[in-house]
Amino acid sequence: MADRSRTLKGGALPLPKLISTMHTMMWLTMALLSPVDTEFTTHPMLFYDAEKVPSLIQNSRTTHTRVSSILQTVARTMIKEKNHYLPSTNYEKFGSHWNEVYGNNLAALAMYCVLYPEDYEAREFAFNFMDNMVTLPKWQVISIPEDEVPVAHSLTGFTTAFDFLYPVMDEKRRSSYLKRITDVTRDFYQLSKIRSWGSQYLQNHVATNYLALLHGSLVVSLHSPEAHTWIAHARKNFEKTMVLLNHIIDGTLDEGVAYGSYTARSVTQYVYLALRHFGVDHRQDLWLKEHYWFYYNTVLPNFQRTVGIADSNNNWFYGPESQLVFLDSFVLRNGHGNWLAEEIRRHRVTQPKNKLAPSESQRWCTLHTEFLWYDPTLTPTAPAKSGKPNLHVFSDWGVVTYSRVAPKYRDDTFLAFKSGKMHGRGIFDVVQRNMYSSWVNKWRSFNPGHEHPDQNMFVFAPNGQLFISDGLYGPKYTYLNNVLVFSPSPTSRCFNPWEGQLGECAKWLGWRLKESEKYGGDLITASSSNGMVHVSGEARDSYHPAMRLNSVYRSLVLLTPNVLVVLDHIETQTTSPLTHAAAFFHNVEAVFKQARLREMYGAKAVIKNLEYKMFWVTPEGQSPRAFVSKQSHPSEFQKRETNFVNVTMKLRPRVTRMAYVFVGPSETVLDMGFLESKENGVSLQLEMANMEYRITMATKHNDPVARQQYLGYPGYVVVRRGKRIVKFGINTTLDAANFNSKPIKKSDNITKMSLFLLAVMLGLVLLYFTKRNNRIKITKRKNIIIIVVIFTCLITLSRYGLECQNASCLPLIGTPELQVGQKELKIPKSVLSLPSVVITSLPGAGSEILGWLFYYNPDFLHLKVPSDLIQLPEIEKASINPFADACVWTEKEVSRFPSFASRIKMLRWSRHEIFGGRKKKSRKLMMWNETNEQLDSNRDDQSGSQMRNLLAAKTGEASAKKPEEVNYKFYTDDDLINHESEFPNAQSILHFQSGSWGLKLQWLQSVLGDTLRSLYVARDPRAWVANFLRDDMKLYDSMNVAQHIQSLTQQQQHHASCSYNALDSAMYKTLRPTPHKLLATLWAAHTDKMLTSVMKLGKRYRVVKYEDLVKSPRSMADHIYKFIGFPLPPSMEQQLVQAAHSGVVLNPHEGVIRPSSLNIWKTELTSSQIQDIEAICSHAMKELEYKPMETKS
Repeated sequence: MADRSRTLKGGALPLPKLISTMHTMMWLTMALLSPVDTEFTTHPMLFYDAEKVPSLIQNSRTTHTRVSSILQTVARTMIKEKNHYLPSTNYEKFGSHWNEVYGNNLAALAMYCVLYPEDYEAREFAFNFMDNMVTLPKWQVISIPEDEVPVAHSLTGFTTAFDFLYPVMDEKRRSSYLKRITDVTRDFYQLSKIRSWGSQYLQNHVATNYLALLHGSLVVSLHSPEAHTWIAHARKNFEKTMVLLNHIIDGTLDEGVAYGSYTARSVTQYVYLALRHFGVDHRQDLWLKEHYWFYYNTVLPNFQRTVGIADSNNNWFYGPESQLVFLDSFVLRNGHGNWLAEEIRRHRVTQPKNKLAPSESQRWCTLHTEFLWYDPTLTPTAPAKSGKPNLHVFSDWGVVTYSRVAPKYRDDTFLAFKSGKMHGRGIFDVVQRNMYSSWVNKWRSFNPGHEHPDQNMFVFAPNGQLFISDGLYGPKYTYLNNVLVFSPSPTSRCFNPWEGQLGECAKWLGWRLKESEKYGGDLITASSSNGMVHVSGEARDSYHPAMRLNSVYRSLVLLTPNVLVVLDHIETQTTSPLTHAAAFFHNVEAVFKQARLREMYGAKAVIKNLEYKMFWVTPEGQSPRAFVSKQSHPSEFQKRETNFVNVTMKLRPRVTRMAYVFVGPSETVLDMGFLESKENGVSLQLEMANMEYRITMATKHNDPVARQQYLGYPGYVVVRRGKRIVKFGINTTLDAANFNSKPIKKSDNITKMSLFLLAVMLGLVLLYFTKRNNRIKITKRKNIIIIVVIFTCLITLSRYGLECQNASCLPLIGTPELQVGQKELKIPKSVLSLPSVVITSLPGAGSEILGWLFYYNPDFLHLKVPSDLIQLPEIEKASINPFADACVWTEKEVSRFPSFASRIKMLRWSRHEIFGGRKKKSRKLMMWNETNEQLDSNRDDQSGSQMRNLLAAKTGEASAKKPEEVNYKFYTDDDLINHESEFPNAQSILHFQSGSWGLKLQWLQSVLGDTLRSLYVARDPRAWVANFLRDDMKLYDSMNVAQHIQSLTQQQQHHASCSYNALDSAMYKTLRPTPHKLLATLWAAHTDKMLTSVMKLGKRYRVVKYEDLVKSPRSMADHIYKFIGFPLPPSMEQQLVQAAHSGVVLNPHEGVIRPSSLNIWKTELTSSQIQDIEAICSHAMKELEYKPMETKS
C-alpha cells in the first residue's frame, strides 16, 4: 500500500495493473466497472494512507512551505473568527443562503490538522465544525431544495475531513460522521437516477455532484458493501465524461475559464482517485495534455484576470493552482504547471473587497489537493514561448488569443476573439452525428447554459488595460456581448423588434430550443505575421433563419499592439425583413464618452488617466452617432454594471459594411476611410501619426476563387504598411514595389520580360550587321558595349528560364481553354493559378486520414478516384492496376492517353460535368474499396453498420467494445454532393485509390500544369505488411494482393518501362509462399521507384508519413497547407487532430485510428519477419527515416 502511494505522488512511475484509457474507448474501461473490494482497509485512504503522513508533515516544513504557510493562515483566520466560519446549528440560518463555503473550507482545515498534529486547538475546532454539520437536519439551501450542488460541496469537504482525521477521531464521532456520510451519499445515488444532472456530462454541477458521490462512496465502501454499487455508478459517469473530453482536442471547456476551473477541479480529482483506487490511468489523455494551455493562453498580462468568455467573474472560480500542479506532476512533467501556478499565486489580489480577489466561498477549496499533488522536483519553468508574441488557436472552442505571457510584460496587449459552435466543435459533432446513441441523448445530455450568445465577439486590452471587455456573468442577452443585433425581426423574443443570437433572453442560454440545435459561429482564419494579427469569423448560423442572413462576417486586423481595425460585413437576402443593425462594445469598468475625428463619430474611455478611442465609418463615408450608456443587470447574487457603445446603422440592399478602428493611448489616428468596396472585398486606408496602412480584405471568405481574384492569392487579408506588404494566411512579406493587388500570373511577367530582352538583343544584332553592311565604322568601345548588353540579356534570360521552371510560369494545360469531349470550356486564369492537389499512396498505407484535413472545407472538394461516384475510363493501352503497377508515366505520354487526361481535367476544373443532376445518396462511401473491386458479391447490400462491424472485427476492435455503441465518423456521398453544391468554387483534390498513380505524377503534372501539389502518404513497411497479414491474412486475400502482384510482374514482360528491378516473375514465384517477403519486396521496389520519379517534380511534391499524421497532426496540418499555398482553417486542424486522437474515425484497413496502434506490428509480426522486412526495405526505410527495430542481445 505504501509503495502504491509513493508511485502516485511521483506521477511518473507505472502501477502494476494500470490500464491506459487515452485511446481505449469507454466500453473497454466499462468492463472494469463491476464493484470490487478496495485494497484499503482503514482511513486515511482517499488521497493517501497512514504511512504517508510522516513524509507529508516533513514536506510541510521543507519543500511545500509555500502552500503550507497558506494553510496556516487559513487555520488561524478560521479560529480567530469562529463565529463567522463555523456553520450554524440553526438550519434556518445555515440554509438561508448558498452555503458551499463550509464544505470548501473544511477540507483545507483538515489538511492543516494532519500537517500540524500538535495544534490541538485547530483539531478541536475542526471537530466542532463537523459536529455542527452533523447536527443539522440537512444541508440543502432552503430556497432551492432540489439543487444538490451546495450539498455536494458539503459532502465532499465533510468526507475528506472524515478520512483525513479518522485516526485521531473518537468512536462516537466516527459513528455519527459515517452515518451522515452514508445517508447523504445514498441520497445522491438515488437522486442521480431522477435529476437531470445524473444523465448529463461536461457541466460544472454534474462533475461536482458526481465527485461528491465518489468521495462518499469510497469512504463508505470500507464499512458497507452497499457503497460498491454507488462507486460503479459514479465511475460510469466519469468514464463517459473522459471519453467525451477526448473529443475536445484543445483542452478547453465550453463554460469558459471560470466555470471551466470548477469542472476541472472535479476532473483532476477523479483522474487521481481512479489511478489510486481502480488502476485506471487517464494521464495520457489528449484533453489533459492540452488543458494546461487553457489556463496559460487565457490569462491577461497581469496574471490577475482571464478572458471572460461565457459566465465569468474576472478570473478563476476554483484554483487553478491545484489543477496546474496536478498537470505538472502527473501529465506534463516539465515544470510549466508549477511555474504558472507560482505566477498566479504571486500576483493574486488578496484584499477581500477587491473584485479580482477570489471569492470567500471558493478561495481555500483546492488547497489540500494543491499540497498533495505538488512535486518540488519539477523546477518551475516557463514555456519556451513565454515572453514572445503568441497567437494561440483553440480550434475546438472557436477562440483565438494573442499575448505574450510573462511577468515582465504586465502592460502588454491582449486580444481575444470567439466564433465557435455550441459546446465546442467536438461535442457539437457528437450530438449532430449521434455518435453515442445508447447513452448520449442529443442535447439533453449536455447543459451549455453558461455559454453566451456571443459569436464573433472580441476582447481588446492594449497596454494590458481592458478597452473592449467581456460582458462577464449575466443574463443571456446578445447586446451584453460585443456583437451585432438586428431589427425588425419576426422572431424576436425580447427587446422587440430587436433580436440577437439564438438562445438569448433568459438567465441561461436557451440551448434546448429547437432552432438552437445547430447554433454556432465558425472561426474562419487566424494568423500572425510581422507583428500583426488577422482573425475572422462567420456568425450567420448564430441568428434565426427567419432573419434571412447570408453572412455576418467579422474580420479583425491588429496592426500594432495599440491599433485594431475591425470590419463588419453583413449580407442579407432580398426577402430579409431586416432594416437595421446595431453593434455593441462594452467595458465593465470605464465609462464611454462621445468622441469626434473630422467627419467621423467615435467614443473614448479614460483608463488610468489615458484616453482609449474608437471611430467608425461606412464605405459611403457615413459615420452614425453612437449611443453611449451604462446599465446594471443581475449577476449571480449581485448586480453587475457595464458601460457600452451602441453603433446603429441602416442596412443597405444586400450588402452592408462598417469599419472600426480602436486605438490605445500611444497611437494617434488622423483619418480612416474606404478606398473601394466591391463585391468580393474592400480596401481601407488608415492614416496614423507615424504610419499609413492600406488594408485589403476579401469578404467572400468561403470562395477561394473570389479571394484569388480580389487579393491575388487565396488568403483573406493583405496589409500594406509603408513600403512593406504582408499577405496573411501564407506568411508572406513583399516589397510594395513588387506587389499588385490584382492577380497577375507570374508567367505573364516572365514572358513579357523575356520578349522584351529578346527584342533588345535582336535590335542590337540587327543594328550591328546593318552598320557593317553599310561599312559604317563601329568603334571598339561600342563593340564592347553591344557585347556586354547582349551578354547581360542572355544571362537575364537564362535566369528567367530557371525561375520559370521553379515558379509555375509554364502554360498550365497548353491554353486556358479546357477540351472536354467535344466541348471547349474557358477557365479563368485566376482559377488555373490555384494549386491542383493530388494525393497518392499504396493501398493500406492509411492515406484516408488525410481526407479529414479537407472534408467540409469550402476551399476544397475531396474526391476519391475512382469511387462509387467517380470512375476513370477503361482503356486497354492505359490500364491502371487497381492495387499497384510499375509503370512510370512521364510528360512524353501526355498525348497517348487523351481520355485519361480529359477526365482528370474535368475532375479538376469542370466537376459539374460529373455531378450535374446527381441526386443525393444516403449510403456511406465505401472507403474500404482501395482496389475499386468488391470485397464480396453482397457488398452493395451491406449497411453502414455492417461495414463498420466488419472493419472493427479486422483488428479485434469488436472484442474491445460493442460496435453499436459508437457511430464512427464517415464522410458520405451526401456530404460530398451537398458540399459540391454549396461551394461550387471549391477546388478539387484528387485522391487516387490505386498505388499505381504514385509513379504517374510527371504525367499528372503535364496534365494539370505546374500548379500541381502532390502528397504521397508513406507507411512504415512493417506496419504496412502487418495490416495485410493480420487476422489470418483477411485483407491480403480479400484484396487479391498476390494476383495483383503477379499481374504487374507479367506486365513487365511486355513493357520495359513497367518494371521493378527487384521484383519480376521469377522473384514472384520465389516469394509467393512467404507473403511478408512478397509484400516487403513490393513496398521497397515501389517506394524506391516513386522516390526516384518524383525528383523531377522539384518542390511540387511532399512525402507525408502516416505516422507523423497520427502522432503530430497539428504540425502536419500546418505544413501541408503551407505547401499547398492555402490558409489552414482552424476547423480543419480540429478535424485532423480528432481523427488521429479521439478514436472516432476508422482506418479502413486496421480499425480505429489512434497513436497507440502505430507500433502494434511489433506484437503482430515475429522477430524473423521483422528482420526480413527490414533487410528487404532497408534502402527506402533509410530514405524515409524509418529506423530498424533494435534487437535484444
